Amino acid sequence: MKFTPISMALIGASLLSACVEVSVTRVLQPITTANRVDKNSATGAIVSGWVSVAHHVPAHTSKLTVSLYMKYEGQQFVVAKQVYQNSHLPVRYFFAVAPIQSGQGPMLLEAKLEFNGRLKGLASSDYLYRLGTSELDLILDEY
Repeated sequence: MKFTPISMALIGASLLSACVEVSVTRVLQPITTANRVDKNSATGAIVSGWVSVAHHVPAHTSKLTVSLYMKYEGQQFVVAKQVYQNSHLPVRYFFAVAPIQSGQGPMLLEAKLEFNGRLKGLASSDYLYRLGTSELDLILDEY
């Protein structure tokens, strides 16, 4: 079988087209603009506040856990948790909560203070999810 110049060109073109890879890329926003906190945004809730204690607790062996729970049908599900090791009290906490994390709205904020592995303080507060910023301060009761 003898190839003509036209058939050689068609074979070459088909081989080249088989080797071409098409790539579609998406333009991403720079990190500095994508991670900005918009305080006027009504797309979620910001829950923040201070956790303090009435008595002195040495910081070198303390562990403070601040947890936010969603209440649903008598159960509590952890939405967010922050742990502070060897921190001096008071401590400022901050949670950004999306509407899907709130369930039907009722939530619970809880703080536990452990010293040398034993529970030394506990505080909790009910919270009803709403858009915007909420300030909830907790004072730990001696346990």
